[in-house]
Amino acid sequence: MLPVMSAFIPSLVEVETLTHLGKAMAGAELAISVGAFVAKADSGATASRQRVSPHDQRRVSKALRHIEEHLTEPVSLDDLACRAGMSRFHFLRVFQRVAGQTPYQYVVSLRLTRAAITLRQTQAPVSAIALDAGFGDLSTFNHRFRNMFGKTPTKFRATT
Repeated sequence: MLPVMSAFIPSLVEVETLTHLGKAMAGAELAISVGAFVAKADSGATASRQRVSPHDQRRVSKALRHIEEHLTEPVSLDDLACRAGMSRFHFLRVFQRVAGQTPYQYVVSLRLTRAAITLRQTQAPVSAIALDAGFGDLSTFNHRFRNMFGKTPTKFRATT
């Protein structure tokens, strides 16, 4: 496998299992990441750990709050970047530095965490919890839940 492609395997695999609410954002993240990677490789630049300015941290915090307040609603990379007052490319880079993951990964992780709390606190059907958490597909929800928590939602609930 080409070294360039190996850097994108996790992103490509992630795109294959998207929920309907996150397709546009994850696709945009992947496109921007590929473009940045190719541009950096083409220029011969080396990776550097740049610090995030307090101003950029505040701008990303706005987007984080918006995600948390509207977690089950569709969200796009363009909308989040606009709320932060940044270009998509700059927002994605800064978001990853601040949150340690892409906006799409953050949204999925937060949705799964809230679903896990609901599983422990209620007896609602797993399918209803998945839909309420913003997942349009039960299979995707089960797969991602198992990857994050090491158990299926039903087994996770049973271990309370």
